[in-house]
Amino acid sequence: MPIKRHEFISGAASVAFSPKKGFDFGAYLRMYAVSDVRADIDQIWQTFLTTAVDPFYTSNRLIVEAKFDAAKQQLTKPRTICEAWLLIAQLLASFNDAHVGMEFPDGALVLLCHK
Repeated sequence: MPIKRHEFISGAASVAFSPKKGFDFGAYLRMYAVSDVRADIDQIWQTFLTTAVDPFYTSNRLIVEAKFDAAKQQLTKPRTICEAWLLIAQLLASFNDAHVGMEFPDGALVLLCHK
């Protein structure tokens, strides 16, 4: 069963690991369509623009926007949640803002993404 977009953005990693169920590798390895990852990137971009007081205080809007656009254009195949999470985390890092970022819980990123 696919994870809905709001679940992906707000905590798909926590869906894969919970104290009650333990670690579910399958949740991290689920594939997400290119259109879904692009839509997630767009949603994050719009959310940041509409909620941040000064979203480009520590970065250059043209550079950040170019990175977001390039990432969406380079998406040509479905991604696992791990791959999508890494891509989005890199995009968020381009804001150069310590208040903006994403992490996988409990070292899951290290377990799955660094083979």
